Amino acid sequence: AVCEESDSDVFLYNGSIKRGADLSVIRKVYESKHRKSVTLILITSGGDPDAAYKIARYLQSRYDQFTVLVSGICKSAGTLIAVGAHCIAFARYGELGPIDVQAIKTDNLAERQSGLTITESIAHLSSSATQMHGGVFSAIMKETDAVVSFRTAAEAAAGLVTGLYAPMFSQIDPMEVGEKARSMRIASDYGLRLNASSKNLKDGALDNLTRTYPSHSFVIDMQEAEGLFTNIRHLTEHEQALVDCLQGSARHEVVSEDDPPIFECLSDAPSKGEKDDKRGDKPAGTRGNGEDSPAAVETPNASSPDGEENGESVRNAG
Repeated sequence: AVCEESDSDVFLYNGSIKRGADLSVIRKVYESKHRKSVTLILITSGGDPDAAYKIARYLQSRYDQFTVLVSGICKSAGTLIAVGAHCIAFARYGELGPIDVQAIKTDNLAERQSGLTITESIAHLSSSATQMHGGVFSAIMKETDAVVSFRTAAEAAAGLVTGLYAPMFSQIDPMEVGEKARSMRIASDYGLRLNASSKNLKDGALDNLTRTYPSHSFVIDMQEAEGLFTNIRHLTEHEQALVDCLQGSARHEVVSEDDPPIFECLSDAPSKGEKDDKRGDKPAGTRGNGEDSPAAVETPNASSPDGEENGESVRNAG
């Protein structure tokens, strides 16, 4: 019913977004594409922005209309994919999150930390140091009835603040700061490129998604999302029925981060009387140079778990 009312192929993605999974998505979509529109039910806590960009870019180029159906948790890299969608459909318990790159925590490979953490730390320390300096300076001038000179009071306040905050600032690694900042810029630049096609973000929305929210887990529900996206709607009756049938797999991740994500085509091929768009349309990328032919998708190293060696042709397709 969902396929008929929107004339779209329907896919379900549940799990972490990672390299290797992006190639699986490209293969499955190439094999299953029958209509001119696509609806992606996306459940994820986040993952790799490179993989998210490839998935969204491929769906943009493969279909005329791309809808992300937010039926549950869809965070970070999932939000980046949603930026590439022409329309976002929200279930009543759906939620997006900030585009917040998760990096491996220093000296702890099993734990990840937000790319915003170190930025927030520096901003908080700087603000606290500035406030303390002003407070100490004002206290000195007030307690001495301004007998102490301006310069002496300022130097005394600076010495106290330096003694208190220097040990904390000395623990900040400039290389780590640069690496986190670069990671956040990558996500922002991907968002710019995806929105150039979808044109679904409002002015300033990308900056809000990548910089202003305080935490990785911050809930962006439909009401909040309406201030960020232009084309956003509730689920249709048939879409809600489909989500209800999928139960938990349409609300939260049902596989661990270490396991391969679930990616399935939920729609069937059109009946014999309908045109098979897969045969009638050229694959994505052939509109200019034929990069996304089946030969390009089937790369020699395509089975690699990390997807780093997917091949230049597939990289171009993404």
